[in-house]
Amino acid sequence: MENTYSKKLVVAPSMSDGSGLLSIHSTFGLFMDIAMEHATELGIGLDYTMSRGLFWITVRTRVKFNRRPKLSEVLIAKTWPERPNKLRTNRYYTLSDDEGIAVEGKTEWAVINLETGRPQPLGCVFAEDFDFSEEKVCEEPFMRINEDFSECPALPTFIVGSSDIDMARHMNNVMYIRELLNLFSTPELEEMNITEMEVCYRASCYEGDVLTPRYRRTEDGMEFGIIRPDGKASVLIHTKFGNENFLRK
Repeated sequence: MENTYSKKLVVAPSMSDGSGLLSIHSTFGLFMDIAMEHATELGIGLDYTMSRGLFWITVRTRVKFNRRPKLSEVLIAKTWPERPNKLRTNRYYTLSDDEGIAVEGKTEWAVINLETGRPQPLGCVFAEDFDFSEEKVCEEPFMRINEDFSECPALPTFIVGSSDIDMARHMNNVMYIRELLNLFSTPELEEMNITEMEVCYRASCYEGDVLTPRYRRTEDGMEFGIIRPDGKASVLIHTKFGNENFLRK
């Protein structure tokens, strides 16, 4: 079994944004997709987990854009898991070309029991003799994002629609990012120049839920809380901007 998975891909029109670059939410989607492909190749993908009443979940994800690849650019996508602790494991990702790593990422994963919703020991998933890679990217620890946005300004609400839902019948992780970015215009996003985004998934949302994004300024960007109808934060997001002029506004 290969401890690292890689494939060649082309930045397709469906993956690009108004600037002709690989979109931020598509990057998160690509990383999620190749994680599934590698897990399937290792024999611990969806069929394996579902047959045992288990399900992979994303706890936190960080993506760092050294630069955003252009439409039609050819890239090598690569992913590999880190040796897990009892209940969680990190998986790493890169998108590279001849110039080096354009995008890097890290996701914290867990496996839950579908009946109880409780995390399960990862020893029941990975083989005892699996040779984990020691390579790492995005090595900084995940952040602690303050989940209290009660005094923060609100952005326009959005409703979770049928196209936002995954097979577990809750909102797909990538769709939170797409819906949030849709609240800003293309010129605004270009001016922000998002260079890093970290997402912490706190609680599931379902079709028909009305969600309220709230935000606060930080020294290097903005933080967002996507708030459920019950007032609890579903998702916490930290962004870093590459445009210092935007930060001073």
